[in-house]
Parts: sequence; C-alpha cells; structure tokens
Amino acid sequence: MKFYRLIILTIFFNLSLHATITDDFPSYKYVFNELNVNENYIYNRDFQEFVYKNRKTYTRRFIDSVNRGGLVIPTLRELMYEKDISPLFIYLSMVESAFHTKAKSTSAAGGLWQFMPTAGREQHLKIDSIVDERYDPIKSTNAAVDYLYKIRNGLDRWYLAAMAYNCGAGCVKKSIRLSGTKDLAKLINPRNNYIRPETRKYIKKILLFALIGENYLLKEEIILVQ
Repeated sequence: MKFYRLIILTIFFNLSLHATITDDFPSYKYVFNELNVNENYIYNRDFQEFVYKNRKTYTRRFIDSVNRGGLVIPTLRELMYEKDISPLFIYLSMVESAFHTKAKSTSAAGGLWQFMPTAGREQHLKIDSIVDERYDPIKSTNAAVDYLYKIRNGLDRWYLAAMAYNCGAGCVKKSIRLSGTKDLAKLINPRNNYIRPETRKYIKKILLFALIGENYLLKEEIILVQ
C-alpha cells in the first residue's frame, strides 16, 4: 500500500510541477523558440529541479546584474537587433560576466563576454599591453555575436551555439556523435554524461536567466499598459 501511495504522490507532484512551471514562466515559449529549444523541455524533470532549486538565487543575481549593467544593456540589445540575433543572448553575457565590464577570470578571460586572449584576437579584437578591446562593450559584443554565428553554422541550433561558447564547437559535436541526437534533454542528461557537467549547467543557467528576465519584462509591460 505504501508503495502505491508513493507512486500516486509522485505522479501528483509531477503534474503539479508541470502546471506550476508554465504558470510561473508564461514567457517560456518565446524563450525556447528564440533559442531553438523544443517547448517540451519545460517539462523536463532535471530542468524543473534546477529551476526550483536555483530560482531565488538566480533572481537576486539577475537583479544585481541588471542594476550593474544598466548603462550597457540597451547598447548590447541594440547591437543584437542590428546583427539580427536574438536579444536573449544578452543572458549569455550575464552568465559570463554578470555585466562586470572589467571582469577578468583566473584563466585570463576578460570583459563582458569573457574572451580568452587567443579567441579575442581570432575575432579581430586588439589585445596588447596598451589596448584590450575585450573590455570595449561595443567591439566585444560585435565579436561575440560574430563568433556565435560562426559556431552556429556548424551546429544548426542556437542553444548548441550557446553550449559551444562554453566548451567549444568540437566538444558539442562530440556529444552529438555520442548521443546520436541534437535533442537538448538527451544531450545534457546527467545520467549519460555526453557532455561535461559545467556545460550542462551553463545552458540551464542561460535558460533560467532568460525565463526570469523575460517574465520581468512581461510584467513591466502589463504594468505600463494598466
């Protein structure tokens, strides 16, 4: 009897999660469509657990990042519109640097988009002892968008390009070969270990920030209309 009760409670819990997460994030279809993610991924149990475990923390990080990047965010979004790439990639920059324009990692990655020196030079950014264009919001954003387009051409999905920004296009292509699919849920299933844990978390962080951010914008629009 206890076993059947547990099954019933599990089913009820899953149904409740499904209903709640779509109600909590009404912008999910827009977010997923912009990044070429299958809409059904919103019902993925691993992703839902990530969302509810981290939602409060990431909401605080989102607010802190937006407050910090208030002067550069409009410029970044405008550049993305000009280059015909989804403005949701602003959340990739948020994950990379939290909009610290002078951010520098222990591995020497720098700027809003955390370019390594070699990668920055490959994207035609000037980096020497006097000038480091990784810290120029406009030039680094143009370089990041161009780089995302370049890696997407070999992967055919924007969410795959975002993952490749973290671990490299070769890493993502290898995970596709191992899994035999480009389906996000299967590629980042922690039980299969097709791709490294950091990248699994990376794409989920981008999606969660996007859900939080677009919900915030949606609510602001509603308030303005009223």
